[in-house]
Amino acid sequence: MDPVYTCGRRQIGQFSQAEIDFYTSGERNGQRAEFHETQRGGHVTFHGPGQLVMYPIIDLRAAKLTVRDYICGVEGSIIELLQTKYNLPAQRTKETGVWLDETHKVASLGVHVRRSVTSHGLGLNVNLDKYWFDRIVACNLPDAQLVSINDYTKADLPTVSRQLAEILSRKLGFDLEEQPASDVYNL
Repeated sequence: MDPVYTCGRRQIGQFSQAEIDFYTSGERNGQRAEFHETQRGGHVTFHGPGQLVMYPIIDLRAAKLTVRDYICGVEGSIIELLQTKYNLPAQRTKETGVWLDETHKVASLGVHVRRSVTSHGLGLNVNLDKYWFDRIVACNLPDAQLVSINDYTKADLPTVSRQLAEILSRKLGFDLEEQPASDVYNL
């Protein structure tokens, strides 16, 4: 995954070219980050190598889910994953996302719903290089410390991805069916 900074809809047009240039000027392992404005909720954040980014696309009306049901289902799935598979004290706080305590954030959510269909989703830090986050005030929370699963225990992206997909599909009431990426891209 290429590194990218994104801002949510509340921040569209609020970043000067100098700020964008600062975000995109850093380089790590020969990679430079891009910057994109998006329609998701939330503030500026980073997605990149070592992070599981999952964007479920669900018709909430057809699934008989409210937006709140969906958000709680996503957060609850991450919490269940971290507690049951990795023995981490994952929890909700007054802030959106999943936390290990009041200051250590392990997963972010940024969702967009249009005509009852979800887009965007979540970023779960598995083995994230925090260099990229040092360039921003992630999620507009200056006291938050971003952590990864691998700061506490061993985990790998393919396993975490499969585990989270299984839990999320169960919590939201869907059957999980693996498809080769080529099949998905040919839809």
